[in-house]
Amino acid sequence: MHTVREKRRGGARPAALAVAVIAAMLVPAGAAAADTTDPTAESGVVAEQPTATESAAPAEPAPEPATEPAPVAPATTEQAPAPEPAPEPAPQPATQPEAPPADATATTSSTTSSTSSTSESELPTMSGFFSFSGTTFDEEEWVDVATVATTLTAVDQGWPVDADIHLEWWVGDVVVGYGPQYTPRPEDIGRMIEITWTVVAPGYQDANGGASVASTTVAGAEQPATMEGDLIVTGTTDQNGEIVAPVGHTLSAALDDRWPAGAEVSWSWRVEGVLRSVSSTFTPDLSDLGGKVWVYASVTAPGYEHRVAGVRAAQLVVEGTAVPQGTVTYKGGDHWDVVLGTTTSVDLAGWPAGAAETVVWSVDGYERGEGRTFTPTAKDLGGYLEVFVSVTAPGMTPFTDHRWMGTVVTTPTVSVPSSSITVGDIATIPVAVTGPQGGPVATGVVSVTLTPRSGGMPLVLPSASLVDGVATFTAANLPVGTYTVSAAYTAKEIQYAFFTLMTAEHVSAYRSATGSGVLTVGAAAATLTAPGTVRAAVATRATFEATLATNADAPTGSWTVREGGSVLAHGEVRKGGRIAVTLPVLSVGTHTLVLEVPATPWAAAASATVTVVVTGEPAQVGTTPTVGTVLDTPKAATVPGQQMELVAEGFEPGETVAFYLHSEPMFLGTAVAGADGVARLLATVPAGAPVGSHTVIATGGTSGRWATLAVELAVPAAVTPVANPVVAAPAATAAASPALAVTGSQSGTLMAGAWLMLLVGGSLVLVARRVRATR
Repeated sequence: MHTVREKRRGGARPAALAVAVIAAMLVPAGAAAADTTDPTAESGVVAEQPTATESAAPAEPAPEPATEPAPVAPATTEQAPAPEPAPEPAPQPATQPEAPPADATATTSSTTSSTSSTSESELPTMSGFFSFSGTTFDEEEWVDVATVATTLTAVDQGWPVDADIHLEWWVGDVVVGYGPQYTPRPEDIGRMIEITWTVVAPGYQDANGGASVASTTVAGAEQPATMEGDLIVTGTTDQNGEIVAPVGHTLSAALDDRWPAGAEVSWSWRVEGVLRSVSSTFTPDLSDLGGKVWVYASVTAPGYEHRVAGVRAAQLVVEGTAVPQGTVTYKGGDHWDVVLGTTTSVDLAGWPAGAAETVVWSVDGYERGEGRTFTPTAKDLGGYLEVFVSVTAPGMTPFTDHRWMGTVVTTPTVSVPSSSITVGDIATIPVAVTGPQGGPVATGVVSVTLTPRSGGMPLVLPSASLVDGVATFTAANLPVGTYTVSAAYTAKEIQYAFFTLMTAEHVSAYRSATGSGVLTVGAAAATLTAPGTVRAAVATRATFEATLATNADAPTGSWTVREGGSVLAHGEVRKGGRIAVTLPVLSVGTHTLVLEVPATPWAAAASATVTVVVTGEPAQVGTTPTVGTVLDTPKAATVPGQQMELVAEGFEPGETVAFYLHSEPMFLGTAVAGADGVARLLATVPAGAPVGSHTVIATGGTSGRWATLAVELAVPAAVTPVANPVVAAPAATAAASPALAVTGSQSGTLMAGAWLMLLVGGSLVLVARRVRATR
């Protein structure tokens, strides 16, 4: 395919229009008339025209118009051979037209082309043209018409495959588009649409041309609705399976009840294409013997598209005597389906006195009953119901008629049993399609959809065919939940060889139907195994492992450890159901914790209780205090029951430091080291601490680093009440209350003052020494 360029080339249209003027002047009037475009053909423009030395053939005289336009092919089961349309005469100008003005373009049927340079005259000229689609033909004005919002398309024909084609669309003197397509706008209404082109190809002279695509532009109109319906013909007879029209017997045509109410119709009867009647009735005579009879209806109705429908009324016109006249009305069938249990009937009216009628009903060629009514039963399911009518009268040819009523069908029952499985099991879902007792076994295809009632995407299972009326489905890996099982049955089409003459496309005993059930997927049992008691040293994190076991293939999910309403830890279940728990630092004492695993789409929830006992000092690294650690007491205690401030330095930021009083370990408390590695604790000396020398040890629960501080405790002084206390002189306020404790780094004067207070008071005092590991 060669490319249609969409960039503009200047000067294409003036050259094309100039050539168009010359060509129009050279073409004789008769040739122009003969070249008029057929309104029923696709619009086409030929790029190359004969040279002035060629002689154009004179136009043949236009045939006389037919008395009636040929109807289109009827929308029936058998294609009606539409008679050849009588062409309308081409419009002839009253006088020979003069040459068009300089700015005129060629019409759709007349185009021009020229070479782009006389210097290239030795090169061959290109042969090609453009055809156009998207226009309509106005038969009254005999012109092509463009419609707003309906795209016009220029299709290049016959140009070299490597040609470079440039197209310009013109409205008036303005270029409105480039390329092979243009969509008219509202501002184009009432104006001509033209096109110019330049075609360049290696080894050829450049070709320039132009054409009128549409003589005028009109506004778009809403598309009318399409009418539906068939024609009903009565008065024919059946002779050995062939529908014939006896000479002298009147045939009648009518619209069935599917046409719009109030529709107007014009009738035409033709025998071998010859118009014989324009009313709703036609009586063949001897001149029609041996011919086929067709009837056409030209139907119009407000808001609908005009339609011409036709049907072959009789296969042959034969000799015969008069037949009884009357009407036959069929009820309960539509050529397609007859619902099981529905009564079908035949009504006969208007027949001569003394006429005898016979009505016979058959299913698949087997007689099933007589009389004006018939109600199919289960054994008729899937069979095609027909009715044969015969009316005889003395001295007349018997009247016979036949009607295809339709396939006897019913809606089957689609059964989906409710079932339950455990997650991990494969669900088996049988779907049964059953008809009434005595009916045929259902055949066809079933599709199943599982929709979670808790929300989520439905699961569509692959379709399955019925086997003995049952289709079985399986579904694996379904999460826990309740599912609505929706089953849809589609009947299998049953074809019969002798039905090839019928209009029906398929025959089946059962209509499509649906059913539903419930599938419940229960959670798998879950077992959580965890240690009953876990012990941890003070200031350290307790750890333990647990195991989750389920019936599912791979236990998954999350876990949570709670103490009361507080969440202490959480994580994900590892491969094999392993759960590794690391707790935060807990306070000294006994903690009752609950390990929980919530329910998952595959397993039920599970829980276990774990008791954690926190007691004892953390493990220490080395046998001597850790280098770089310091334990000090800016505020010391003197006796049991008093508070002392402990400052531990050199520990890991964020770790918990445990403080104990030795030699018999007595817990003082814990503190968390800050970003500077310092942990501070305001501790109370236990009331039961013995008198004498002691050591305070601070140990990091994470690092194992440790530091010490030597202290001494004295017996608290006995206080004797004074009967008449004497208020001290103001000068005595300079002797303030003694400090609670002193460190080994204090001066000798303070130490002497402390011993003096002990001698005066007659009591022992705690002396704390600051012991540094580095001393």
